[in-house]
Amino acid sequence: MKLKGVRVMSFQRDFSRKSMLFVDDNKTIQKIIKDIVNGSQLEFNVIEALTGEDAIEILQNIESKCKLKIILLDLNLPAMSGQEILEKIQQDQNLKEIPVIVLTSSEDQDELNELKKQGVRECYAKPFDFHVFNALVEGILTKWLVPSEEASHEGL
Repeated sequence: MKLKGVRVMSFQRDFSRKSMLFVDDNKTIQKIIKDIVNGSQLEFNVIEALTGEDAIEILQNIESKCKLKIILLDLNLPAMSGQEILEKIQQDQNLKEIPVIVLTSSEDQDELNELKKQGVRECYAKPFDFHVFNALVEGILTKWLVPSEEASHEGL
């Protein structure tokens, strides 16, 4: 699988480790996520897709290669929207079990409630403050990628 908008942000690309699919076309957000991952004590792969089309191709081809534990999804993407990605995920019996966390610039409560009805586990409005965003992403990664017994020892 060779996609121009896809990167695996892991030095070892160890597909026996847990993985997260991160879908966002914003270069600033990508850099922030990369910095958070690099500074994290968590051992996981981040598979990054820049477009909805790449995200769908990854999801259709990656199941047997890694342990995808979470999808972190932006809704505002070129060509194929995050909403369309959600619809495709919900139509696939294997994919719809993967938790989807939406990061969006929208604060429309009706839209956020509709996303929850579509199977999204959590929705967060992207804060524009770097420190707030950093803490938000670290919390999401810890909640969804740390086994519950480890998280309980850390007081989460």
